[in-house]
Formats: sequence, C-alpha cells, structure tokens
Amino acid sequence: AAAAVIAKTDETESGQPIWQIKAQTWCAAGGSVDLKTHPFREWVSSGRVRVCTGDAVDFADVEEWIVEANNDLGVVQWNYDDTFADQLAQNLLNSHGVIVHPFHQNAKSYNEPLRSLLRVVRQQRLRHGGDPVLAWQASNLVIRRDARDQWMPDKSESINKIDAIVAAIMAYEAGLYGEFKGNEPGVFVF
Repeated sequence: AAAAVIAKTDETESGQPIWQIKAQTWCAAGGSVDLKTHPFREWVSSGRVRVCTGDAVDFADVEEWIVEANNDLGVVQWNYDDTFADQLAQNLLNSHGVIVHPFHQNAKSYNEPLRSLLRVVRQQRLRHGGDPVLAWQASNLVIRRDARDQWMPDKSESINKIDAIVAAIMAYEAGLYGEFKGNEPGVFVF
C-alpha cells in the first residue's frame, strides 16, 4: 500500500491553526486486502483508494498524482519515506522540479510531530473531509514508545493498514517545521 497526504492551515480558531488534510491511498489488486469486501469496495468505487494491477503499487500512478497535486494546489514541500521512496523522490525532483525532503523512519523524527498531531486531534483542530479510509487507518494506529519515551507509529504491531495516517503525521511535520511554514506542505509515504 501507499499513501499521499497534503496538509495545510488556512484558518484559525481561538488563535490556533486549523489543519486541513487530504489523503489518497493506493493498493495493489493482488495484495493482501480483499478489495471486493465492505468497506474496501466502496472506497475503491469512490476513488478514495486507487487500485494498481498486479501485486505491487504502481509508482508511476503515485508520481502522476503528486505532480498533479503539486501543480494544482501549490504544494511546496513533500516529505518522503527515505526507506522506501528514494527513487520516486529523485524522479519527482529531477523530472518535475518537485521539492522533496527525506523523513527518517525513526522515533526521533516522529516523536514531536506525532505528539503534537494527537494534541491537535484532541483539540478538534484537524479536518479531513470525513475521509473514511484515513479514519479507519487512524483507528489501526499503534504507537511504539522507546526507552527514551520517544513515540513513533508501529507498523509491525498495527493489525491493519496505517499508511495514510503515517503520511498525515509526516505532512503535519512538514507544516510545523518545514522550510515553507505557512504554505501548503505535503507528504507521501510507502
């Protein structure tokens, strides 16, 4: 599976930013999820989940979506999973001029944005347009705490998919700490 999330702030409430996020998820037709069952078939038919033929996500489709979103929405920074998406990031930078930034997959990188995003959720300052895929993946999230009490998503302990919520954390981090604060950062993760 793969996911891309665009995060931005464009309004405030009581002096605090309201975060808007838009997610897109991809999966392979031959993957581990039965896409003909509820709720997956509804998510596929609504376009919330894009299905790639075969047993792997088609990175060309992901690249095309990111380039289109980048051009249409003025996304100024895309954080990416530096473990699995280096080649796609290089394609985006070299072929399309998309600004990319590696996001290291460790507790040190995730700790502060994850804790901060959870505060934003508790304060009801996160809007996701009622995205059921993102909500489902958020409910699947398991947080690993290390010996230093640093937090990060734990894919191995999360029973179901969490790609979109992980991408949301990475996009949120770009908005908080990225070079382009106040604009529309985005992220993709695999």
